Amino acid sequence: MKRILLIGAGHAHLAILRALKKEPLASARLALVAPRASQIYSGMLPGVIAGYYRRDEAEIDVARLAGAVSPSSSRAKW
Repeated sequence: MKRILLIGAGHAHLAILRALKKEPLASARLALVAPRASQIYSGMLPGVIAGYYRRDEAEIDVARLAGAVSPSSSRAKW
């Protein structure tokens, strides 16, 4: 069994999670370590600060996305 460990939920790891959601790897187990279960997408942060977007529009549910990729992923303390 392959093990994939993602530390942090930045742009690159979010892209990996989206790709794995579309095309899962057979017999792979995912573990994501992130400080929070959700976070603001950094590309939209300037728009949030300027008032173009609400915070909830720019927030990504990292825990839900990781769970959709690998429901048996390692549990983390959020």
